[in-house]
Amino acid sequence: MKKILSVVLMLAMLLSTCAVFASVAPVAAVETTAGDLNNDGNINAIDSLLMRKYVSGVRTSDLNEAAADLNGDGSINAKDIVIIKQYLAGVTAALDGKVVDKAVTELTIAGEDISKYEIVVLSSAPEGYWANENYQYAGRQLRNFISDAVGYTLNIVNSASANKKHIYLDFDTSGAHKEEGYSWIVNENGDFHIVGGTRRGCMYGVFNFIKEYLGFRAFEYDTDYFLPQGKVNVPAGLNHKYIPQFTYRDVHTWGFVRDGGGDDTLAWLCIFNGINSHTDRPSVSNAKYGWADGNVWINAHSFQYIFGIGAGEQPCLAPSNWMNLYTCTNWWRSTIEERFTWHQSIGQELTRISVSWNDNENYCWCAECKSVYQAEKSVAGTITRFANAVAADIRSTWDLEIYYIAYGSARIPPILSRPNDGVVVCYCWNGCNNHTFGSDDCSDYGNTMGFTNWEERYYFEAWSKITDKLFVWYYAYNFYYFVSPCPNILNLREDMRYLAEHGVDGVYLEGNGDSNKGFSFEPLKDYMMAQVAWDPYMSEGEFQQHINEFLEHAYGEGWGFIKEYLYLADEAGDRAGCFTCNYDWPGNMYDLTFMYENLDTITNLFESAKATSASGYHSRIDSLSIHAYWLALCGGYIAKGGSISSDATLKAVYDNMYSLMQNHGFRIGVYYSDLPAKNYGVSPILNWFELEVLSGRWEDWYSGPGQRPNPADDPKHPVNLNRYITADLNRYENPYDTLIP
Repeated sequence: MKKILSVVLMLAMLLSTCAVFASVAPVAAVETTAGDLNNDGNINAIDSLLMRKYVSGVRTSDLNEAAADLNGDGSINAKDIVIIKQYLAGVTAALDGKVVDKAVTELTIAGEDISKYEIVVLSSAPEGYWANENYQYAGRQLRNFISDAVGYTLNIVNSASANKKHIYLDFDTSGAHKEEGYSWIVNENGDFHIVGGTRRGCMYGVFNFIKEYLGFRAFEYDTDYFLPQGKVNVPAGLNHKYIPQFTYRDVHTWGFVRDGGGDDTLAWLCIFNGINSHTDRPSVSNAKYGWADGNVWINAHSFQYIFGIGAGEQPCLAPSNWMNLYTCTNWWRSTIEERFTWHQSIGQELTRISVSWNDNENYCWCAECKSVYQAEKSVAGTITRFANAVAADIRSTWDLEIYYIAYGSARIPPILSRPNDGVVVCYCWNGCNNHTFGSDDCSDYGNTMGFTNWEERYYFEAWSKITDKLFVWYYAYNFYYFVSPCPNILNLREDMRYLAEHGVDGVYLEGNGDSNKGFSFEPLKDYMMAQVAWDPYMSEGEFQQHINEFLEHAYGEGWGFIKEYLYLADEAGDRAGCFTCNYDWPGNMYDLTFMYENLDTITNLFESAKATSASGYHSRIDSLSIHAYWLALCGGYIAKGGSISSDATLKAVYDNMYSLMQNHGFRIGVYYSDLPAKNYGVSPILNWFELEVLSGRWEDWYSGPGQRPNPADDPKHPVNLNRYITADLNRYENPYDTLIP
């Protein structure tokens, strides 16, 4: 650890930039330790915090500035922050004034240096393993990442050498690790065993070792790197086992881009972060990645394709309608056989097919269908019986699962029918997205659709009792209004834990695949959805650490200010009450008045982030600020009675926001490609959107920002359709407790 003499940093900086001062009063020299910013004799997290505060413009009297210029460039800046971070991570050489170029300066296993090891990979996987190529790929990945992180390349061998210690990639075909689970075991002689399940277990064991011990992160498309780790030891006696709760994991955003089967960068992003579905992502489905556990490309609303009907129609699913059953099974048989001609293997590249309602409530009301609805107390009665019949036909030939969605009014479970073996139900949660699924915080009124989470839990938990394989469709993004991103990121951990605790087997998290996602927290949401889908039981501390790492990656050293805004926006959502995230109005998802009242705070946070972060991050910080200024500005219009024509400050905010929108190519909503003209006399929330029916749901009733229609006033509203047994629901009585044993 080097010692230096303080020479009054400010004086040195002034002398190097101008010669205005003829003399400076002498200052007593103080011996100080580089990195010990508060002169307490230690270099620790307190010094790192002081460094960050200093760089962001916060000066404290107890900070020794001479101890903070760690690389001696005459300035205290982001480079010094990196150096102290690396030092605290174990890179002791960092305080010599250099940023170490290796993430891991020393890697040991049970105290033995990594140079003493070799990787043992069998020449072929044993019988019962799904993808030998994936197993070989895992071995290569382990070798390559250790080389990149440490600088030492291990040999891969097929049988253990006597003069080496070993990292074994082992199989478990007993079922103890299922398909994707793994264990890390360091035995008494220092050998390290990565034991994997039968499909992708070894690969996930390797990837999670790379994350936890080598510090590698893949945050976004084509952006990945190591976080500094310093000295790392895999401890003797390690015995860690993990089996993912959800066997099906998909983040819609990362699958939205149809890659044509060739985008390996997209596939890598998904696979490394534990996403294992190939809906709209064919490159994930290959032997190298252990195939994939996903649906053929239609994962919902498949009836329009199967029956050749319009998206606004529904087929008749009456039990006696053998013609529609034949049409469906024959269509799928032809499609499956076509996949054979593409050399796709059933059960590997093709694992599940869909028979799902179209996106509407226009169910068949013939006498037979109506009688089933009445007997089952739900329109889901017909589709449950239909899916069972399709499964009986298709599964007589192929080991495929039959999938259907519990969607719209069909979220209400049938009380008589049960999905058979091999039938998967995907419950489309349509409750409140402001409150967590497991909380009882929703009002009696609920969201804009009139639904609540306490009511939604009655439906969902009843489905969990009657089916052995339950998926959940999680709506996480506002599809209609890009200026109003859903403030629900902080709910993700609790929501996924609630689903895991109720036996959910798969999650489809529908994020933002639009090009506008960079103008909000959607990239962070994508990443966090992948993390909680892989580990829904992570601690709050782990959850926050993931957020912090991503924000620093995306916004630079000023990420702390961005996180403050994340929490401010979340509070604005909390104040708005219940909402539906995937197509709700901005005034229903945010308390616009609260956003306006915090306009100065919002402005200061974004300006502080830019002042603290390097210039390369400024464009992204600016683009994120657009929606914040827009929401606050709409609140300003409310406060000013609908016009800001006489308010110079708000007009300046409007002009700045509008300029940012133009410069960044911002699109305000899914139906709009051009920005509306500026108008200081009318609120953007009213002027920028047509108030007629955009989505066919409730906008025609909408009377102003933050005002909600009452579903009870419209007999055609979905909240009033098909509620055969739930009309008198209250949060204290679950009718399914007696109806479904």
